[in-house]
Amino acid sequence: KGRGGVTAGAFLGALVSVPASALVFSLLFWIGGTAPIEVSAVAAAMGGVHVLIGIGEALITAATVAAVLAVRPDLVYGARKLTKPLVLKGADGTTTVGGQEAPAARPGALKPFLLGGIGLTLVLAGVVSFFAASAPDGLEAVAENKGFSEQASDHAFGSWAFADYGEVGGIPVGVAGIIGVGLVLLIAGGVAFAARGRAGAKV
Repeated sequence: KGRGGVTAGAFLGALVSVPASALVFSLLFWIGGTAPIEVSAVAAAMGGVHVLIGIGEALITAATVAAVLAVRPDLVYGARKLTKPLVLKGADGTTTVGGQEAPAARPGALKPFLLGGIGLTLVLAGVVSFFAASAPDGLEAVAENKGFSEQASDHAFGSWAFADYGEVGGIPVGVAGIIGVGLVLLIAGGVAFAARGRAGAKV
């Protein structure tokens, strides 16, 4: 097991999770029974479409994990035991094996890594999102193809400002993306701050 194994595991996890979630939807669709469509037909269509989506998700996930492993391997939970123990040989032939430590962070690598990651995320959310395909996603495509798209109803938060955007909601896609990134960063920062304070209290 090495870094290649960790990356391959991330690839397989992403590849399996997407069609698995599609099959879970098929199960819920069958339980709901709101449309007179055979659940086997829905499951086959959903599984087929989402296998293709899963391949793309898996490639993105593997590339992301590989990039993080190259810069900050200590951030990857699956790589915590990949560092080989330090072996010291004395002049008299004795051998001393040091304790195994977690992968060490490269000095000064955190700040550029974070800034680069945030910058790339903002570019993707604020700029590249304008070029997103207007075609329906996997679920919408299957719903239209199988004829149960008319059974859809609005969700509980359908009246919220960010329930929709673009031509429908009037909120530019890029603006919605940047605000979404900001909210995620705030939540993640709050969780990290709380976890750090809790760890400090235990010490």
